[in-house]
Amino acid sequence: MRTPFALEGLAFGTQARGQTVPVQSSQTALVVLKCTKDAGIDRSRGVANDDLVGLGQASGIATRTWTTSKQGVVTSHARSKIGDLTVANVAGGLTVEALVVTTRTWHDDEGYHRAHGFRLAGLSGEVGGVPIELPAPADIDPGQTISIPGILRATFDERSGTVTRRGAQATSTGLVIELADGSKVSAGRAQTAISGGVVGGLLGGRAQSVRGSGLVETRNVVKKSVSCRGTDGEWRNEAAAAFTQPGLKVGATTVGAFGDQLGQGEAVVRTRARSARVEIGDEQIVVTAIRAQSNVVRNGDRYTRTSDGTHLGSLTVDGQERPLPSPGESLVVPGVARITPGVVARTSQGITVVGLRIELLEGTEIVETLDIAKTNAHIDNR
Repeated sequence: MRTPFALEGLAFGTQARGQTVPVQSSQTALVVLKCTKDAGIDRSRGVANDDLVGLGQASGIATRTWTTSKQGVVTSHARSKIGDLTVANVAGGLTVEALVVTTRTWHDDEGYHRAHGFRLAGLSGEVGGVPIELPAPADIDPGQTISIPGILRATFDERSGTVTRRGAQATSTGLVIELADGSKVSAGRAQTAISGGVVGGLLGGRAQSVRGSGLVETRNVVKKSVSCRGTDGEWRNEAAAAFTQPGLKVGATTVGAFGDQLGQGEAVVRTRARSARVEIGDEQIVVTAIRAQSNVVRNGDRYTRTSDGTHLGSLTVDGQERPLPSPGESLVVPGVARITPGVVARTSQGITVVGLRIELLEGTEIVETLDIAKTNAHIDNR
């Protein structure tokens, strides 16, 4: 059933990052309901077990996100269930049983609303094999923290959200465990949103400082997204500090997102990402002033999709300044990397722009592909 609202939902079971493990786990049983105006959509997933990158064990993971329209009430729902979860090491640990986290955002004749739900059937902990006393699950308040000194700190039922005259958003995380060594486990995430005024289309887009794999993808990476409604005509920006990994240095990066509903069938989305400097190898390749920008403007059935604002400053190879390759063309430094500036891909209603694509080489084999300053933007006319 078509509604006049933009609906979104997301849920996942667990995500873990070990301090000594270079790659964080994926979001188990992830379900995503992207911008839609349709009620009656229902998506779910289940995962039997997750080893939490060696930090513990979770089982019985089930997630669901769905939309409804009943008696004039339009709602976006999300739910995450975990049968049991244990995070432990030789010193001690924590176990939870039957964790259920929910969020709802809806619109009725009184306006927009949000709600959060949290249920926990069991909670136990131990130190050196000896059980310790913990609060009863029914006595845990939203945002309450429990510490096991020298082992971990657990925060329960984290909630955030907003309600305005234009929409509502709700996010809940059932449990966040931070271990003494800096490792982290998140469990039970549910997130929903609803907004009105989407007369120009369902907007979307993202700007990322770096997109790749391993350390590059999961540490010191900043992202900014455009919601279904947009940003009400304001740039939303975020910055990331420079970072280094073996063979690669990426300078300070800023990202931004912009979206606006201009009128019936008219809208604009822009995303941008900028990195001051990238060094590959022992300064074998240095690229400065990397900028990527994706722009989409809708005027009825006409979509204008451009990469205006995309730019590279300079290129140095082995200490010598070199002419920049044309957008989409590549320069290969044997055994080090292939670099390609200004990679652009278009769809009927959107565009993706990569400021600089780096393919790291071992001999002639590509071992990792990194996109520095990646942006995309789109407008759905449904």
